[in-house]
Amino acid sequence: MKGTYNLKLAPYASCGNVTRLSQGTLVYYQCWKRNSYGNLWWYVRVAGSHTHGWMSSANLAQQRGNLNDHLVNCSSPSASITALHFKGSTH
Repeated sequence: MKGTYNLKLAPYASCGNVTRLSQGTLVYYQCWKRNSYGNLWWYVRVAGSHTHGWMSSANLAQQRGNLNDHLVNCSSPSASITALHFKGSTH
């Protein structure tokens, strides 16, 4: 892999970082949001931790389940949890 991915404080690349995660890190998504640029972001929690933040969908690779079955807008009162892994993209 050419790099790592930043878990963000908000759903924009220009926002501050929570932490850096490497390829293969398991995360659980809570919900999604499109920012004002139309980019899709997921609010996720890192497996085995209390670390959470925003990750661009370009950096995520689904491992099981169908995301279309679990799409929950962050403004919704309910939140689904689905396992995702980071892929080897440099986005």
